[in-house]
Amino acid sequence: MWVKRGVCDDESGAAGSREGIGANEDMEINEMSSAVDWLNRRLYPSYSRNWDDELFRERIIAYLHPSSVVLDPGAGAGIVPQMNFRVAVGQMCGVDLDPRVIDNPMLDEGRVAKAAGIPYEDGRFDVVFFCSRRGTSGTTCRP
Repeated sequence: MWVKRGVCDDESGAAGSREGIGANEDMEINEMSSAVDWLNRRLYPSYSRNWDDELFRERIIAYLHPSSVVLDPGAGAGIVPQMNFRVAVGQMCGVDLDPRVIDNPMLDEGRVAKAAGIPYEDGRFDVVFFCSRRGTSGTTCRP
């Protein structure tokens, strides 16, 4: 199972990579984030600030079982509470270029690696999901 929300930020497949992004692009990203936050507050006042993370979480939970072995490529430091599935699955693993992934409290095991070169054997995971804080929204699922 592969569930994706967002897009990889560069050709290496590393989520959240900032390499090659200049000050102008950074400012555009911040302006876009501010605009999206403003629209969310105006159009969806009854939703929480991270309503999209909550919806994404519901979608992921539908695929999880207590025995599931799950991979989060781009797991990062574990700062988005809605992405904590550790108590709902048998094993939660993550990879990220950010070395803080090793201490991510939402993972049983974190490894520093590019998402394009996942350091696990083929067929190990029942569910793999990707959630990017940047990029376009959308979800793709395939068994």
